[in-house]
Formats: sequence, structure tokens, C-alpha cells
Amino acid sequence: MAETAHLTHRFAPGLRFDGLWNYAARTPSGRTYWARLPATRAGGVAAADPQRAWWCVRQCVAVLNRRPWHSAHLPSGLPAQPECGDVALALGAMLEDWNVKVLHEPSTQAPLLRSTDALLAGGCSLLQLQAEDSSDGAQAVFWAWVIGVEMHERLQRAKRISAFEMPGRPRALLVWPFGSPLAWNHALRVTVDDKGLCDAQGIDARGSRYQCTATITLEPLSNDLANNDRFS
Repeated sequence: MAETAHLTHRFAPGLRFDGLWNYAARTPSGRTYWARLPATRAGGVAAADPQRAWWCVRQCVAVLNRRPWHSAHLPSGLPAQPECGDVALALGAMLEDWNVKVLHEPSTQAPLLRSTDALLAGGCSLLQLQAEDSSDGAQAVFWAWVIGVEMHERLQRAKRISAFEMPGRPRALLVWPFGSPLAWNHALRVTVDDKGLCDAQGIDARGSRYQCTATITLEPLSNDLANNDRFS
């Protein structure tokens, strides 16, 4: 039986990209349709959300709840520059059927590994990133929504079937950050080195380096919820 190794991109369930980002949403009657997420530049950098934390929360909640983006209403009284706990509490209030966890592991690879676990379980994660060099006056701290993972996987080829035999090794996260100057509607590829530093590369090959200062993972509380994201 021959075996090949290759790279794959696995995205959060219900997302697709065709120049713009769309996701599987549902009407009140239960009909599934493709809804569009706002483009990155559409929101600007509002004074009430300079780190883009709440922008990421709304995107994440809309996709996981399968509801229109404009119906993802944030709780009142949110701080403009939130701590990780503030973001986790808001996500927990808006996502009743999801397990929201704040990462407390000391491992430098924990953001990569735990975000991958959440994605493969049918969820996603949010990262708080701090730029190593913010001398150009750009926002130093911002939040990024992890929407996918790049995997190095092995595929076994049999005479009649082909199937992934085992989970692959995560190589990079695919994130959609709203505070990064590298982002314009396309996901960024983020690698994590053995010191816990994140290297982000945009579609134009420009790169920046960040420290991941917080990670929040979201996983479905039930398998039914994780599997209930496909068109029938």
C-alpha cells in the first residue's frame, strides 16, 4: 500500500472563500444559505474597538451560530481595550452551546496545538497578538480569528479506497486579523516557533512578527452540533 505526504488546509466548518468570505447560515425556518461576511476594510479601525477584538467576536459568533452577521449583537458595556477574560465572557454569553476555554498552558507551541484541536473538533479560536516592532505607529496589540490550519498529512492509497489514516501535524494557522496591516480580506499564514513567536505572512509575501499573549478556543459541546454544519 503506497503512502504519500502532502499539505492540506482545513477551515472552520461552514466557511468558504471565492474572493469574498461566505459561510453557511440558516433562516428561522431552517433553510441553509450562503451569507457573506463583511470585508476586512469595511469596518475600519473604530475608536471603540482599536484592537478589533469585538469585530472578531462578531464574525466568530455569526459563523458558529449560523446566523446573519448583523444579528450578532454584542453585550453592552464592553471595554475598548479588553483583557482576555472580557473576550471570553462575551463569547460565552453569545455562544450557549459552545465550550469557551482560555489557554493557560506554558508551552510555546500551545496556541498552535490547541487552536488545531479546536478546529478539528469543529470550532475555532481567537488569538491576541502583540507586534514586536510598533515603531511605525500602527496598533501594537490586536486580536485575530483563527479560521483554519495548515496540516502535513499522510494519505494511504489502497486499490479501492483512499483515506486519511491518522491526524496530521499542524504546520501553521490561518487567521483573519482585523488590526494587521497585512490583511486585506485574505487569511494570513501564521507559524509559531520554539520561542512562541508568531510569524505572519500576507498574500503579498510581506511578513511581521508577533508575540501571542492570549488564546481562546471554542469547541462544540456536542457532536451533533459539530456535525450539523453541512448542506443537506
